Amino acid sequence: MAFCTVSENLDQARRGIAAACLALLFLIAGCGTSAQDGSLSSTDREAPEFTGPWADALTEVYLTSQTDAQRSILADGVVTEAEYTEVRNQFAACMADLGIEFTFGSYGTMTSESAEGAPEGEAFEEAYIGCSSQTKSGVDWVYESMQRNPENLDEPTIMVACLVRAGLVPDSYTAAQYSLDWEHGTLPYSETDTDATLCEFDPLGLLS
Repeated sequence: MAFCTVSENLDQARRGIAAACLALLFLIAGCGTSAQDGSLSSTDREAPEFTGPWADALTEVYLTSQTDAQRSILADGVVTEAEYTEVRNQFAACMADLGIEFTFGSYGTMTSESAEGAPEGEAFEEAYIGCSSQTKSGVDWVYESMQRNPENLDEPTIMVACLVRAGLVPDSYTAAQYSLDWEHGTLPYSETDTDATLCEFDPLGLLS
């Protein structure tokens, strides 16, 4: 998952980014559409033989990548901090051309501010997805995911362990319960709680 947030006073941006992040997750899942740069679709492209705990995810992101530059970054199975910064800066420049200024924070968070006349609503979402697909696409997701969970450990398990440490759920709370609560929107704590947010971004305590 790409960690996407916006400043609290930008409701329009919040709605747009939330929708765009969801669309990006569909892209990562392997839609197989033709790339906008005219290259092969994911169904015709071959991925490198990735190894390690993130091999399957790397393959999916590589096959759904939209540009040669993205594939070049992903080909060695590692996204460096410099590459991560580069694609995010390219994305910010693309959005700035449309009147939307992005500022990046820690844990992959971001805030945005729109100039008068900048795209709003569905137009904002389309602009976000368009700029993302041609710049960072799934590259930022790979970097952030590997940083927060290098061994690709079971997500519900590490989330529950973090939530227990934070005192947000009892010791008896299980990964299976978390999965059900997440699916049904019945998590037994506020997702806006600071500790819950930290668990979402850094469940293993590796980044703080």
